[in-house]
Amino acid sequence: MMVGSIVEGVDQCTDSIEVEANQLDEEPKEYSKRFYAALGEVEQEAESIWNDTHGCETCAKHWGINLDEELSPVWTECPDCQGHGTSI
Repeated sequence: MMVGSIVEGVDQCTDSIEVEANQLDEEPKEYSKRFYAALGEVEQEAESIWNDTHGCETCAKHWGINLDEELSPVWTECPDCQGHGTSI
């Protein structure tokens, strides 16, 4: 099984992580553990991509970026988006 993710609004995707199932020797609990570890890695990478690219207008002003020319990182202390960014 491959675990990966797109990130809304940008062409960049996370890396895909393969989680192989060894049905003869592995307990379901162990497979589940490996699956959720892979899922956690993908979620962290997706969050990193989001935070690098989805800053709102106030975030962009904070960083001195013109949103018409480039994407802005999220400013974690932004009073408008509360550090969550915005969909693009």
